[in-house]
Formats: sequence, C-alpha cells, structure tokens
Amino acid sequence: MRVRTVVSLLAGVLLATAFAATPAQAAPSVAASFGPYELRNNSSHHCADIANGSIQDGARAQTWDCYGGTPERWTLVETSVINGVHYYEIVNVNSGKCLDVPNGSKDWGVELHQWTCWSGDMQQWMLYNAGGNAWFIKNMRSGLCLDARDFGLPGASLQQWDCNWGAIQAWTHTP
Repeated sequence: MRVRTVVSLLAGVLLATAFAATPAQAAPSVAASFGPYELRNNSSHHCADIANGSIQDGARAQTWDCYGGTPERWTLVETSVINGVHYYEIVNVNSGKCLDVPNGSKDWGVELHQWTCWSGDMQQWMLYNAGGNAWFIKNMRSGLCLDARDFGLPGASLQQWDCNWGAIQAWTHTP
C-alpha cells in the first residue's frame, strides 16, 4: 500500500512538472520595419538609388543626386536577431525588391543589385553606428560593407568592399 502511494505521488509530480515546463504558444510576431529612408553617402552626399527607377530583378544599385524619388527610398525590415545582432533586408520603396549581393559573392568590388526579397543571407545586412544619423552597413554572407564605387559620383555602382569604416562607407538615413 505504501509503495502504491509513493508511486502515485511520484507520477503526479512528474505529470505536473511536465505540463509546467511546456512553453506556451506565442502569438505570431510581425517583423519590425523602419523607414522609408533616404540613404545618403557621407563622402559624396549622393543617395543610394536603383538605376532608371527599374522594378526588375537584377537592376543595378547606384548613387545618384538626391531628389526624393521612390527609387532612392528604402525601408529596413528586420529578418533575424543572432547573438544580439539585428539583421535587416534593405527594401527599395519603388520596386519592393531587396538590396542583394549577386550570387552570394564574397568578392570585393562586386556590384550590388536589387532582387526579389527572400531573406537569404546575401540580402541581410547589419547596421553599425557611424556617428550621428549614419550607419555602416555590412552584409551577413560576405562580411563586406556597402560602399560607393568611383567616390560615389552620380551613376557610380554600389558595391561591397572590405570594411574600412570611412566616409565612403557611411550612410546617413533621413526620413
């Protein structure tokens, strides 16, 4: 009789512990979104833009005179947090497509383009404070920074380059 009582008591404790340790289902989360912003290069003072206002996959990302048009407006959509680091898709307002590293290249000097967003690591970017309202923007896959080719002159391609934390890689975001 005593053994049966102990076994019943033990079984009750185990069941209670099992149900108490079961996590509750969280409500689905909505991705944090910021912007739209104009991303103005701190060296050239030109804006990140999609060439000719294209809405096609593969359209070249470039610098251009800032004029307030939707091809140079960007929204940041949080995709993940890994070890406390927040990653974002940088989405062009005009096309709804993401700033992308072609074929996931890890090479310096690769020209960036836009592509349909799918949250691949070549479309995820981390932001580092560059002082004031500016960021250095680093790609998750390549570990290289968003950089303006040819000193950021109008029509110069956006590229990825080794992070040097200079003004050519700093981007001021303004609403």
